[in-house]
Amino acid sequence: MKGGKKVEFLTIRQEAEKYKLMSETRLRQLQKENKVPGYYSGTRFYVEHESFVQQLQELVNQSVNA
Repeated sequence: MKGGKKVEFLTIRQEAEKYKLMSETRLRQLQKENKVPGYYSGTRFYVEHESFVQQLQELVNQSVNA
């Protein structure tokens, strides 16, 4: 747990379907580029949701401030 919060891990498909931040295909592309926080369990990749959202927010902030 991070800071007393439960950390949410989702498969790429679950992340794409539940939060609709981007397509499953795009998420898989980013994961192959090592740009998605998470871990493998066997052949399945699990996204750490909060870190991923923070990462996207930082990118948005950089774009706005550029």
